Amino acid sequence: MAQDKGTTKNKNGDCIITIEINESEYQKYILDVKYARILIDNALKESPELFPTSMTERYIFNGHTPISKKTKIKLRLIETGGINYRIYPHFMASYMRGKTSEISNALFLCRWAPYWALTKVFGRNDMYWYRCHNSLAAKSIVGSTIQKETSIPKEIIGDEHHSKQSRNKTYVATTVAKGCILGAEVTNTCDEKGLVEAYGVFKKEALHLETGYKPDSINLDGWKAGSKAWKNLFKNITIIVCFLHGFIKIRDRALKRMKDVFQKISEKVWNCYKAENKRCFSQSIRRLKEWASENVPESPMKDNLIKLCDKNKQWQQYYDHPNAYRTSNMLDRLMGFMNRYLEKNQTFHGKTKDVSSSTIRAFALIYNFSPSCPDYKRKEEYKSPVGRLNNHEYHENWLANLFIASSMNGNRQKPMEKL
Repeated sequence: MAQDKGTTKNKNGDCIITIEINESEYQKYILDVKYARILIDNALKESPELFPTSMTERYIFNGHTPISKKTKIKLRLIETGGINYRIYPHFMASYMRGKTSEISNALFLCRWAPYWALTKVFGRNDMYWYRCHNSLAAKSIVGSTIQKETSIPKEIIGDEHHSKQSRNKTYVATTVAKGCILGAEVTNTCDEKGLVEAYGVFKKEALHLETGYKPDSINLDGWKAGSKAWKNLFKNITIIVCFLHGFIKIRDRALKRMKDVFQKISEKVWNCYKAENKRCFSQSIRRLKEWASENVPESPMKDNLIKLCDKNKQWQQYYDHPNAYRTSNMLDRLMGFMNRYLEKNQTFHGKTKDVSSSTIRAFALIYNFSPSCPDYKRKEEYKSPVGRLNNHEYHENWLANLFIASSMNGNRQKPMEKL
């Protein structure tokens, strides 16, 4: 088929729209234009966020793609706003690699199993599963995760996961909120420049989805380069230093012979944390410092306890943002999953920076969309982190839900230039 004049550069699949179509009705959808228009109009009315805004005004059918040699099916083309889009059915995986139902279980197990294990159980070969996995990385994490009328969280958490790439130190700049990973990008340096570039991917994706997005606060561990990077990206953002990290520095320097003293310190520190307002917190911290000066023996543990007390004004910033995260517990928990995933894959062994970023971005999307532990699921109506965030799922199959949610790669407001 000759190239269409209205098409755009499509390196990242921004011109692919995914909708739910029953496989048994797909042939009728391809042959019958009127039936196809009814299906697309119904999908547009129910979930307009999955389509380009110009479709609400006008769109026309513009033929089909050639029949795929892999799957033996063809796709409908539509033209709207001078741009051609392919309409993918939800039951077909990206790049026509196979049916969603055939690969969803294997990709779910990617969180724990290496590719050779998937080959052993599901057939195919290691490179097939590797490509299916990494093909997800082209999708916007923010755009795919935030659905319907849900707005991007204004209170977020950020930190860097330390890993290795060909024996060299590397870092995964991770952004988390509401139990979902919203950003995961690999950087080779942990200085301000490297972190601005890595965390800047989250900002870019957020602005594609919500013009003028500005987070109110971010919880960080106190690393100066990280704080400067976020201030560089969002000028007026409030840095909430993680209270837990302050306590961990005390705990890690507690000696066995000072076990009883450490128990008292723990109680007093967390009693300060539970203070209801700035005044109570400030009083509790001052009393804690006075008590430590008189009752705690000279030691590194005492030094870090005094440092925690000296950050009184820093801890008080939370009370100006009561919805902010005071600790990084949520991010630490998700980084635990990330760490086990990287260990299973021998970290980023032998991979370039771009491939490493693709690997970890694909993991982030799989974590967000795949089912949670059944014990946890019983407590909530929706079974995935994305479902609980949005109170909505497009499809009961987690991978089909991901494909539909990532229509146009999630870049719904991204301006696309015509050729």
